[in-house]
Amino acid sequence: MDEGLKLYSLALIVATCTGLPLEWTIAGCGVVAIAYLLLGGLWAEMMTDFVQFLVQFVITILLVPVVLKAVGGWSSMWAQLPPDRFRLFSERFDLPYILVFLVVIVLSYNGGTWGLAQRFYALGKPGDAKKAALLSAALYLVYPLAIYIPVWASPILLGPLAEGQREQAYILVAQKFLPTIAPGLLGLLVSAMFAATMSMIDSDIN
Repeated sequence: MDEGLKLYSLALIVATCTGLPLEWTIAGCGVVAIAYLLLGGLWAEMMTDFVQFLVQFVITILLVPVVLKAVGGWSSMWAQLPPDRFRLFSERFDLPYILVFLVVIVLSYNGGTWGLAQRFYALGKPGDAKKAALLSAALYLVYPLAIYIPVWASPILLGPLAEGQREQAYILVAQKFLPTIAPGLLGLLVSAMFAATMSMIDSDIN
């Protein structure tokens, strides 16, 4: 199920940018991911992780000030958002749902996500593993904010999204603004996300 969700997320991005049918995109992404896994192995996964992170990180950071400028700044963005955006819970994602999700995530990341552990025991020295863990923790705290800002701003920039489009909010904002920064950035972002997904699948299966 976990691998299926990763493929679905990737295919959603690719299908949104290319206009291809989602089902065929999922199948195509799966074939590419399997070929990558069989031909590259752990070494390909490690190299892909490094390169895709650099590309994705830079592009994500570049998008944030452009989005904030388009909505008039941080304070202006929050002032323009609909009131329901400030609720912690919704009918679909209520408190019991969030609590169950939290338990699953905590148990998964602390006991079942061997793909993450692989990154630590593949290092040569314990000190290097500690540095990697600290860097990972810092990025987990800060980096999501750069991804959430375009999503938060999407109702202002794109108008109300249909139910099926809400999970595409980030890539739709990126599709609108990245070409204004430099040609080809959207393609680089999609490629980096493709590489990241293949890397995660490779880690899980290896």
